[in-house]
Amino acid sequence: MQKKGYFDLFKGLYQVNTFDWEKGILRYDNNFKPHVKGLDYNHIALSDVTMRVDSLRYMGSDLSLLLRKCAFKEQSGLAVSALQGKVSMDSLQLRLPNLYFKTPSSELQAKLKLDLNAFDVHPGVFELQMQGAFGKADLMPFMSALPREMRQRWPNRRLAIHGNVHGNLQHLQLKNVAISLPNVLHLRGKRNALESHNAKAIAWRYGAPCKDRTLRYGYSDA
Repeated sequence: MQKKGYFDLFKGLYQVNTFDWEKGILRYDNNFKPHVKGLDYNHIALSDVTMRVDSLRYMGSDLSLLLRKCAFKEQSGLAVSALQGKVSMDSLQLRLPNLYFKTPSSELQAKLKLDLNAFDVHPGVFELQMQGAFGKADLMPFMSALPREMRQRWPNRRLAIHGNVHGNLQHLQLKNVAISLPNVLHLRGKRNALESHNAKAIAWRYGAPCKDRTLRYGYSDA
């Protein structure tokens, strides 16, 4: 349901004060791509979509809105109970200054600035600040390429991640990054850099030693 909209076709200006969507269904299919297990980006099917958008404004290449509420279920098993935050975008950059994401087993708070050419041959950059924890049920749709035994033995604990990332796929700077999966993995670094000059050459450079680096492959719920 749309409330109090304003449209200026001459200027190409579209504004909506409030937009509500309840019990929605959304599908996307790229028929030129085969179906794959897990979260299939070429075949998305959302159900039970609930959404509330405030202060939507679109003109030319500029878009801004406030996502008050968003929840949905995806056919892969991913169920989002909350997705909120301000969104703004122009021809050069996407900005998410206060993103909040929640599922029954995961939670994420993040700030993102993303140049729209960040993944081009001559890339721009992105800046990401995040703090979150992700449950097994939400990780599995993204890990379908892993061996079945590894996925089955993945512990039923939350994977915690926080830190700052800046750069692009050619040069990444990581600051105060910590990744932890209790009794399995614990990584922490104050300032690290990753450079990739091509797909086969990746080198790590540490501005400060990475502390408490522990990795255990024998998963256990003990």
